[in-house]
Amino acid sequence: MSKLAAALLCVAVAVPFAGASAQEISDLTSVWTGISSSVVRGNPPHHQSTEPAGEVRISERDFAMTIEGQEGRTFWGAIGSADTTEGIVGAIAADGRTIHIADTDSYAQMILLEPNLLDVCYVLASTEVQVASCHPLTRAE
Repeated sequence: MSKLAAALLCVAVAVPFAGASAQEISDLTSVWTGISSSVVRGNPPHHQSTEPAGEVRISERDFAMTIEGQEGRTFWGAIGSADTTEGIVGAIAADGRTIHIADTDSYAQMILLEPNLLDVCYVLASTEVQVASCHPLTRAE
């Protein structure tokens, strides 16, 4: 391969990446609040009930997620309802909008819709308990 052909090949490979840049990472540290309307089976920590364990029900709860610290695309904090509070850890995907969190027994995926608005989809699944919900959280001012 000639030097000119090698140089052109390098340019052809590099050009598509020249415009690609990392998405700006939002600072998520704050308190985020909202109301979850969840479909629930069993007696999970955030949705305590006296209903029979195998019955499916809709449970509405106020939630607050506090992001206490953030380093680049990773963060940590706590999420709480009237029933309990638990620690969370999370990471922001390369697109800068998709966010994944894990608490002590479940997972959530969030989308940053606006600087102060998250859409949260939460899932907990075990043989005794299942929970699924999607709801907004807004940044407290």
